Amino acid sequence: MKFQYTLIYLILTSLFLNTHSYGQKQKYEIVLVDSILIESLEQIQITDYSPTKDRFLAYGTSTKKCMEVDRDSNILSEVDLTGEGPGHFGQGITELGYFGNDIIINGPNVYFTYDENWNYKERIVYTSGGAWLPLGMISGAPEVFIQNDTPHIVKSLDHTYFNTRRLPKEYFLSASLVEHISANDQELVIPYPKNSVYLSNDAFYPSTNAKICFNRSKSRMYLSLPLVPKLYVFNVEQDFSLERTIDLNLKSWKKPRGISFEDQLKKGPDRYPLSQIYSYLNSTIYEISCEGDISMITHDSGIEGKEHVNTYKEISEIAKRENKVYTTFYLRNDKILEVETRFLKPVRISETTFLAHHINENEEVDYSKFYIYELKKVN
Repeated sequence: MKFQYTLIYLILTSLFLNTHSYGQKQKYEIVLVDSILIESLEQIQITDYSPTKDRFLAYGTSTKKCMEVDRDSNILSEVDLTGEGPGHFGQGITELGYFGNDIIINGPNVYFTYDENWNYKERIVYTSGGAWLPLGMISGAPEVFIQNDTPHIVKSLDHTYFNTRRLPKEYFLSASLVEHISANDQELVIPYPKNSVYLSNDAFYPSTNAKICFNRSKSRMYLSLPLVPKLYVFNVEQDFSLERTIDLNLKSWKKPRGISFEDQLKKGPDRYPLSQIYSYLNSTIYEISCEGDISMITHDSGIEGKEHVNTYKEISEIAKRENKVYTTFYLRNDKILEVETRFLKPVRISETTFLAHHINENEEVDYSKFYIYELKKVN
């Protein structure tokens, strides 16, 4: 479905009243340029985009069917890979993405690869564990790259194993952030940065998992930590050496607050883990997306004070009133645009364009809708 540009700007006027540009440099704005509407009784999630084929990978959040779709909303292929047997992922998956010309799926402790026609090729086993969701949206696409004709996967390590594992005080001094998986090879890379809050022996800071993305056109891996307003750029061709660090200067960012190491698994009166309740206090980076010279960071502001709150109901009600979510864009090292909104499950299409999901929870519909946005210079 195509949109008339006049209608586009009318729709976006109210959405971007809080848009800011910085300094005397070129100003930018986000413009809605297209949409995709897939007829379906279940919510479809688009997880990845192939620039060579100009197609999207998608996932049925109820049936768990995997599919390819084009920009004209056509489902080009569809497969059901649930169940048992070679190339089948059992009850569920966490990631679905392109792997060069192939397709890759992540299930618990294993990746499955397929050719472009969904013919099963091989499995890549890893040992750090995994999970699957019975219904609903999955994480998205794995972060992958091809080097010397060899496929590689980079995966953030979950040290607390879904907040069920208690970590000792010295743990993060020797912990790695990323798991690098290639065929049957597996190594841990990148330590926690020096002077980061995670290395403190005075308090445990929730939200320990790194956010990572692979910049295809730059052949670099970008990484952020949820509680550190920095973006780290690594050269994967030189043993993941750190090339540069970008200070993000995120709006309304608050100094992180932690919990005692002894109370990591302690629960409040409603039996909800206190570490997860206290994580609402902190400003947190949710997502990063980097392509070409443009980086896209989504974070929330957290809330002031309220350390006395010890139930999920209390903290979530306060967060609804006070917490704000921002999406910020950077041109190389410079912040160029800040928008007070969150784009749901964004999928990068190019340096300046991305897709986001549109979900209306108050209305039952027989289709799934997606918007395509472009970062443009203001004339």
